[in-house]
Amino acid sequence: MAEQKDPLMEVLRRATTDPAYREALKADPVKVLKEAGVEVPEGVTYEVVENTPDKFYIVLPPLAEEELGGEELEARATKSALMCEPGPGGRVTLMPVCIVS
Repeated sequence: MAEQKDPLMEVLRRATTDPAYREALKADPVKVLKEAGVEVPEGVTYEVVENTPDKFYIVLPPLAEEELGGEELEARATKSALMCEPGPGGRVTLMPVCIVS
């Protein structure tokens, strides 16, 4: 059985190599995400920002109302709190260094 690919990671991979796709994602992230098969909850807005050689964005997950642990903590933190660093030369490469925090 083939491993199922994560649609969000596929969007991010494609956005690092396809300038037109990247611009479409920045212009209408909900449309691009839905087209890629990412589940987009109603009433949630998305904003796409780009790291540059001299400016990095750190995205924090929402504050937990209670102390979380184990799988629930991992599920909430995954993909909503990625800190990505550019690769060699200050450019984000196909697979940027991302740390799930």
